[in-house]
Amino acid sequence: MHNSDIDKAGYLNLKYKADILSSHLELSAGAMYRDKTRSNFDNTYTLISRGPVDEHSAKGVDWQVYSDINWTVSDPTGAANSSGTYNAYEKVKAGYAMLLYKIWKIRIIGGARYEECQQGYDQVFHNLFLDKFKPGNPQKRDFLNNNLLPSANIEFNINTSNNLKASYYKAINKPGFKEVVPFAIATEDYQITGNPDLKYAVADNLDLRYEYFPNQQDQILAGVFYKKIDNAIEEGFVNDGHGNNNLTFLNSNAENYGFEIDYIKYFREFGIKANYTWTHSNTSSAKKMIVNGVLAKNRDSTAIVIQYRPLYGQAEHVANISLLYKGTNNGLNGQLSFSYTGDRIYRVGADINGDQWQRPILQMDLSAEKKFKSGIGIFIKARNLLNTHTYVYLKQVNPLNSQFPEHSSSDKTTSLRDDYSDRSYIIGVRYKFN
Repeated sequence: MHNSDIDKAGYLNLKYKADILSSHLELSAGAMYRDKTRSNFDNTYTLISRGPVDEHSAKGVDWQVYSDINWTVSDPTGAANSSGTYNAYEKVKAGYAMLLYKIWKIRIIGGARYEECQQGYDQVFHNLFLDKFKPGNPQKRDFLNNNLLPSANIEFNINTSNNLKASYYKAINKPGFKEVVPFAIATEDYQITGNPDLKYAVADNLDLRYEYFPNQQDQILAGVFYKKIDNAIEEGFVNDGHGNNNLTFLNSNAENYGFEIDYIKYFREFGIKANYTWTHSNTSSAKKMIVNGVLAKNRDSTAIVIQYRPLYGQAEHVANISLLYKGTNNGLNGQLSFSYTGDRIYRVGADINGDQWQRPILQMDLSAEKKFKSGIGIFIKARNLLNTHTYVYLKQVNPLNSQFPEHSSSDKTTSLRDDYSDRSYIIGVRYKFN
């Protein structure tokens, strides 16, 4: 698969400033036009391993390790008549107006943005897989979306070191091309499909924050937030009605609230930077549940029920801490950082209690740079020094899996995958022209 994207955009901004007695006024207005297109090409090939007796070779007979397999391409020209071969576009027209007003210790910013987005696609070949289950599935689609996005921000300067801020704004999240084009890609485990019925996500956001700046380097920021999201875009499984779960993109309504704190403190050249965010999110989705029978015996009956859960990808606890060094006299800068992300939903499941979860992640990274007066700089970046794994699991157990590692009833979870990418290092030299 490959694609060629073309993204063109133009902007126009106007600003007027005026000082009126002891106040300051700024008026801004502007417009934007963006034309983004994608031409996507998808071709599939079938590889088989031929044995001396049967068409397919067997492990232990014809080969021992994967590198021993003699692969043969059975269709050298491939099969380009795929639903993944398509042309897609997104045309955005937007305009905004904004007012900034300062008087005494108060600064007020208010405005609105109006956006019109035309998005669509044209598949070169029909999606044969989706057409089976959704007759009349459009091969071509064009849809228009309009949004008015207001915002307001008020800031009160308590004194030279302390600020109090409150804000409200409405924002949208547009689906990408691969999310709305109804392609179908088969993997070893499931089918991945686009969702042409996917809607834009629209969020109302409220924030309240306190800021403290004891000097030019140090700071303490603390705030609370609330978000109401309509049609949040999630990645999860749906049942096609024929016993198969397909991975696709879904909409759900959600609420999101929490608090965050950010801290920076320097001790001469050494510093520490830390932040922590607690987030509680709540949404729901329709799940399939077996209501009669035991373990697929006696012609089980199924029902669709609503299950509440956190928002996809939303961890309740996120924390970061970095040890900093800034050598203003020797040109040496360095940072050792630790980041923690709590458990979160990796993919939304189609069955009751079938959501896939990802274990908490602790990652350590290191970066440093030495600058010389000649303009030459030497830098190093090291990532994932703890070789952190991506571990995905189910919060339930199946007695049939009890003989496998990490699947016993005492584990209370079922392991699905354990991936790691090992450590990575970048060492380089840069030169800055004066």
